[in-house]
Amino acid sequence: MFSAGIPGRKAGAAVELLAKALTDDPIVAIPASYALARISKPAAKVMPEILRAVLDRKEGGEMRPIHQAMAFGLGYNPGRVAPLYFDGLLPGLAEEGNPLEGVDRKLLHPALAKLLKDPSGRTRGGAAYAFTHFTREDLAAMAQEVYDAITKPAPHYRMFSDDARQHALSLLSRYRIEEGISLTINSFDLTDWGSGMRLPHRWETLKSYGGSAKPYLSQLRALRNNFKEGSENRASHLRR
Repeated sequence: MFSAGIPGRKAGAAVELLAKALTDDPIVAIPASYALARISKPAAKVMPEILRAVLDRKEGGEMRPIHQAMAFGLGYNPGRVAPLYFDGLLPGLAEEGNPLEGVDRKLLHPALAKLLKDPSGRTRGGAAYAFTHFTREDLAAMAQEVYDAITKPAPHYRMFSDDARQHALSLLSRYRIEEGISLTINSFDLTDWGSGMRLPHRWETLKSYGGSAKPYLSQLRALRNNFKEGSENRASHLRR
């Protein structure tokens, strides 16, 4: 019911009710999360309520559908990790500027930290979209979470676990954080699932560091030499 499109003035009136619904039972909270994303810009005014709902929601188990819906509602980027047909709230707002501008960091950072610890790679990936719009100060405040997003892949929905890593590595690259070079190299994971998407991202990330990555060429050569026999298509990314 909530996921249906709500036009114009009615959307503005609906967002406060939908934000309250985030604290309700799963059958209500999950579609409310998606509805707020679908409404997009008018929902920006309830961002504090959305982040508080993330912090207040307690959900256990390996699969946490409410957390996933909240993460997707915030940061789903079409074509990456799930079959939704509309942007998450932050990607939608990003069409008109930085969607994190003016957002209370005392709510934002702990809410993201909570979602980034979720066992699902899909949930972590939705939350990590926010890294796309982080300032240097945000990076400093959440340095541990960014590092963990790279070095500790999600145990569940592993096929989507690289989404958070990509966002985190791209964040380090954007601010030319030197540690990002070795983290990028160490996360090539040549024999793991999904290298067709992972390797191009890693290579582009390394190229963005320019000459700063030159001291690591020997490690890249070692990666190529140790690559699994019979995986020539994936190895070609390393020969460029």
